[in-house]
Amino acid sequence: MITTPLRDDFSLLATDAESYACFQGKNVYITGATGQIAWYLIRLLAFLIDSGKLDCQLSAHVRSQARLSEKYPDHASLPCHFVVDTDAAAYLATARCDMLIHCASMASPKHFAKTPVDVMEVNGILTQKLLEQLRINNPACRFVYLSTTGVTGFIPDEQRPTSEADYGPLSCTDLENCYLESKRFGEMLCLAYFRQYDIPTLIVRPSITYGPGFDLDDGRSYADFVRCLLSAIPIKLTSDGSAIRNFLYISDFISGLLLTITKATPGSIYNIASPYPLSILELATQLNHSALDKSLGSVAHTQPDQAAISRVNFKSTNASVDKLIGLGWQQKIPAIEGFKKTILHYMEQQS
Repeated sequence: MITTPLRDDFSLLATDAESYACFQGKNVYITGATGQIAWYLIRLLAFLIDSGKLDCQLSAHVRSQARLSEKYPDHASLPCHFVVDTDAAAYLATARCDMLIHCASMASPKHFAKTPVDVMEVNGILTQKLLEQLRINNPACRFVYLSTTGVTGFIPDEQRPTSEADYGPLSCTDLENCYLESKRFGEMLCLAYFRQYDIPTLIVRPSITYGPGFDLDDGRSYADFVRCLLSAIPIKLTSDGSAIRNFLYISDFISGLLLTITKATPGSIYNIASPYPLSILELATQLNHSALDKSLGSVAHTQPDQAAISRVNFKSTNASVDKLIGLGWQQKIPAIEGFKKTILHYMEQQS
């Protein structure tokens, strides 16, 4: 179902034909089709194909038929070949592919404590298997790896916002770091395959990307916020809310992603985040008072659950997007507007 926010987003993105010209006439393969970013990107490309603006062969990987039906109940009518397999790399042994966008990832903190091996397998081992298939069968294929700004690790607040070249410590003996450590390894694999085998890789680092496409039980803060607002319940925080985050609406992320694919040179790394960081408390307060037609009152506080404890608690995730702005990117959707669009999307889905 194409909701009103999706239709508005896609119609606006469609006006910039240069941004998706990189897909014209190409065979595009996207992993992690049921994740938020891949789901949104696949929906956008399908919209462009159906509207006659884009001519490309689109394929996407999903691990199970049940999950495919859950996230894409209309999958049979979409101009996309869904590859249902436990191994996303196997498809590359025989399929033609001009661009591979590796979105597959288990980014929710609820996975870090329960299934850290699975988290690391997707970020690292699968990344190597995909790159190896390209080395053997299709070394000219462009490989886009979605990482995270969190790979920079713990950096003093006074040194933020962090550039793509900044880095700080992460303990390799704390399982809460399984996601970030394996993303670091995935990035190094991309750079190594570019250096040794000339695979044209691009590393993109999202910060906190919210909007249509995530599961409401995801476990991350924005999912908790939206779930509360959908029930008209005041947002509750499991902390004092002083942590600083870069919340970016997904259409702004996608415009940045398309821009880097179009303009960035192979071997590049780009942050894609909001240049307007907010504290968790500031955002929650604004959402309680402004996201709905009526105010929900003050932000409440509660004890964290185990999922909240298992995540890496950065005081700030403020990341520089100067490189991306240098390519011509700008954020268009303010945080409150983006959350209003997100809430409307889920309301329409549930109606």
